[in-house]
Amino acid sequence: MTGSLVEPRLRAVAHLVPPGSAVADVGSGDGRLARWLLTRGCIVTATEKTRAQACWLADAVSGTAIEVVEGFGLRPLQSRRLDLVVMTGLGGRSIARILEDPSVAPSWSLLLQPMQDLTALSQALRRLNRGIGRACLVRSRGRLYPIVEAPLGVAWNGGPPGLLDGLGPWLRSDPLWSVWRDHALHRHAEDRGRAGSGRAPVSPNGGRQ
Repeated sequence: MTGSLVEPRLRAVAHLVPPGSAVADVGSGDGRLARWLLTRGCIVTATEKTRAQACWLADAVSGTAIEVVEGFGLRPLQSRRLDLVVMTGLGGRSIARILEDPSVAPSWSLLLQPMQDLTALSQALRRLNRGIGRACLVRSRGRLYPIVEAPLGVAWNGGPPGLLDGLGPWLRSDPLWSVWRDHALHRHAEDRGRAGSGRAPVSPNGGRQ
């Protein structure tokens, strides 16, 4: 697979994965990121939560070394020795539900790319006392997306809850910081108007909360 077939937000995630890592792509979808990780020499497990979705994914990655497993969130990974778990293409609330599943204690480093609802994800990381090792922004198809790395063994070290969801200290050095900040301020102003009208507020990266 060539990089041109993988959208920028997924390429950015893949380039943060150390080559040769044992990595799980949770909620892999069509397996595009999983296949791209193979090109970086990674040992890749890809998951989907239903049998039908897992079968479809297995067909999509047929002929590769990717192992496909079925199950919700982190549950099918509990007995596996992994360096990293990656979650992309999911909302922040969905990622938070997976991380806070009471049947699983996340015991791997995490690389997360929420599509929206960054506040929900940040709150979950604080509750789990999972610290941030790195956070950056990527522009993909006309939108900005955050990517958050939460290494194993690092306690919560982000900022307090607020407009930039505790990630401000990590993002200020990013070249897209000023664009993200201005967008967040604009959304905040819109939310104040929606609060008065009873409409649902919007998170800083554009999703409904």
